[in-house]
Amino acid sequence: MKTHERRKLKISIGSDAAALLGTSQENVESLILLILKQHEAAVGRHDQQVRKDSPETTVTVVQLDQGSALCVKEFHWRGLIHAAKSWFRPSHGRRTFFNGKRLAEQGIDAARPLALLQNTSWGLPLSEWVVMEVIPGALELDRYLLQKRERGFPLERKREFVRRFGVFIGTLHRKGIYHSDLKACNILVADVLEDDKSTESLRSGFFQSNGKTNDLRIVPIDYDDVRFSAFVSEKQRIKNLVQLFLSTPLFITLSDRARFLRAYGGVLGLSSAERRRVGRKVLALTRGKKILYVSPTGDVVESWTPGRSATKE
Repeated sequence: MKTHERRKLKISIGSDAAALLGTSQENVESLILLILKQHEAAVGRHDQQVRKDSPETTVTVVQLDQGSALCVKEFHWRGLIHAAKSWFRPSHGRRTFFNGKRLAEQGIDAARPLALLQNTSWGLPLSEWVVMEVIPGALELDRYLLQKRERGFPLERKREFVRRFGVFIGTLHRKGIYHSDLKACNILVADVLEDDKSTESLRSGFFQSNGKTNDLRIVPIDYDDVRFSAFVSEKQRIKNLVQLFLSTPLFITLSDRARFLRAYGGVLGLSSAERRRVGRKVLALTRGKKILYVSPTGDVVESWTPGRSATKE
C-alpha cells in the first residue's frame, strides 16, 4: 500500500489499484484524484450517477473513458463525538477499505477497494472517500429476486440459487466473517454470462458450473459493518439469519427458506437436529413481524404469513 500526503488530503492506494485501473503505478494517484473530482461534480449536479445520498453517506458511479465504471462512497462529517471514535477504532472509511481487501484475501467475492481518501484535521476524519470496483450488472438481492419473479425463475434454477445462497452465507460464518447489517439490500447478485467469465472473476469459488448459459456472483457490500474473528457466535448467526428472513421477498417461500437453512447448516457442519433448532429460533424471532425490502418503486412491506397481499409504503 502506498500513502501520500497532499495538504489535508491523505490518499492510501491499494497495491493492485494500477492493474485494476489499467494504468501505470505512477499515474494511479492522479487518476484517483480525477475520479474524486468527477464524484464531486456528480454530487453537485445530483444527476443519475448519484446512487445514494443520505446524511451519512453519498454513493456515485463514475464512468471512465475506457467504458468501465468505478464506485465512490463518501462518508460525511457527523459531528465531533462521532469523529473522535476514530482515535479508538478505525473510521468508517478505513474499515471499508481494509475490510474489502481482507474479504477478497479470504476468498470471498468482493467489490475491491482501490483507494481511500481522507480529509483530516488533528487526526480526525472530516470526510472520507473509498473508490471501489463496480460489479457489472449487479442488483441488490431483493431487487434481483423481484426481477426474477417478473421475468420468470424456473423452479430448479430458483432452488439452485437458494442452495448456493445458503452455501455463501454459511461460508461467511465458517470463515469467522460477521456482517452486522446483513440485509438483502446489502448483498449484490449478478448473473454472469459465460463469455464474461475470467480467471479473475471466478476468484470466489462460487461459480460451479450448473450447465446453464449464465452463472452467479454473490457479493456483500457495506464493508464498514464487517467484522472478522476466529468464529461467529450462534447469537450473531441467528441475528444475521433473522435479518435476511425479514428483508427477503416472500417470493422466496417458507420451503425455499428451509432449503437455504439446510445448505447453510451443511457448510457449518450442523447436524439435522441442530439445523432444526436454528430454524425454530429464526421462526420464533420473525413470527408476527413484517418483511421489509426495497423495490424499484419504493419500500414494500409483506406479511410473514404466506398468501396475504403485499402492501407498499
